[in-house]
Amino acid sequence: MAQNKGVEDIGSISKPPRLVSGEDYDMWKNRMESFFCYQEYGMWKSIKDGPYIPMVASADSGGTLVPKESSKYFDEDIKKMEVDFKALGAIQLCLPNEVFHNFRGYKTAKELWEALEKMFAGSEEVKEHRRDILK
Repeated sequence: MAQNKGVEDIGSISKPPRLVSGEDYDMWKNRMESFFCYQEYGMWKSIKDGPYIPMVASADSGGTLVPKESSKYFDEDIKKMEVDFKALGAIQLCLPNEVFHNFRGYKTAKELWEALEKMFAGSEEVKEHRRDILK
């Protein structure tokens, strides 16, 4: 039975790896990147760059791009927006309940990914301090 649990922790091409503990975060993060790139590269792009937001040129402000009204979305807009929801859902499914409880309010994959990074890997200052100690 313990062997099956290990497979869940590692993940597969169709199932993302589970984050078992904070000590495993770096390994989990690498596996998640591979999982997203394999499944649909757009999910990884959404995590790195943020969600797709349909834009339209505004007549009022000289052609400046503004978010499109949802009533004017095309099917292509919706498909592109769904990529972020897939990425967000995949990350949420990987988290144990005690971790997920603290991150329920995040609405985009990028926001959730960055919050997990800050919690488990630390802020840039903490990372810099760790690098200095290792030197």
